[in-house]
Amino acid sequence: MKAKFTSKKIEAHIEKAIKKIYKVSDDADKDILKLLESVDAEIEADEKPIEFILFKAENLLEEILLNSELKMQKARNELIKNLEKDMEKVSELITIEDDLQVFKDEMEEVSTLLDERIDIEKETLKIKS
Repeated sequence: MKAKFTSKKIEAHIEKAIKKIYKVSDDADKDILKLLESVDAEIEADEKPIEFILFKAENLLEEILLNSELKMQKARNELIKNLEKDMEKVSELITIEDDLQVFKDEMEEVSTLLDERIDIEKETLKIKS
């Protein structure tokens, strides 16, 4: 059960990160298309030298790529943070389960000792009667 729960949580975190990365990619594609349209319009207007338009476009493209990389890195970091939290929870659960097992073992020992003591008392009562 614990493994299934953990596996599902991990899968959910990964799917969330993948969706964010796809969104970043889609947004970058849209921004690049807008940039291309803008460059085409500026070239057609023939108001500025082509070298300047291309230099500006190159810088804007670099900005789009850097922003996309940053957003993808943020999604990756969020995924890592969420996975670390889940691992901490699993670790805590394992510790609790271990503690419970120790407690159960101790209770079993106490129960066994009590049963033995009861048997001894019964024998003592039989002998006295």
